[in-house]
Amino acid sequence: MFKKLFQLLNKDLTGSTWEIESSHPYFGEIVFYGFKDQGKCYWECEVECEGNKVFVGIESPDESQPSDEHVEFTKKVILDLDSAFSLAAPLLIPEFEKWYNQAFPEVWRDAFTFTGMVVPSGARETNDWELTFESLKDPNQHSFTCYFREAKPSHITVDG
Repeated sequence: MFKKLFQLLNKDLTGSTWEIESSHPYFGEIVFYGFKDQGKCYWECEVECEGNKVFVGIESPDESQPSDEHVEFTKKVILDLDSAFSLAAPLLIPEFEKWYNQAFPEVWRDAFTFTGMVVPSGARETNDWELTFESLKDPNQHSFTCYFREAKPSHITVDG
């Protein structure tokens, strides 16, 4: 009951945004966040990855369910986190060393855990996408997000 009331109170009455709850064969329960500006639309869900739930955002210009290509892109990342980390490492490692003023550990999993990703529009690696890793080195567990453009790491942000 409170969930419905909260949704009603937070609903955009202008019609410029909307949500659609759905179910997907691979992604499970999934929510579409629609905007008048189609470049901002996306699907959001959580998937299982090495025993943990991780966030997955899927860029989408419309309400069409995520495609087989989106599923394959997601699997490519979550089934080989070492390769995924290697893609982001050129930016993650120096940022980690700067942030914590210490050398990066020999094993990346001693420094980070994978917590989420944003799948690019059309599941094309050349479109913008993201990988997020949470630090294991401090009590605040800061998130380090690596952004990709043209299939290469472009920049990184750290929350906090």
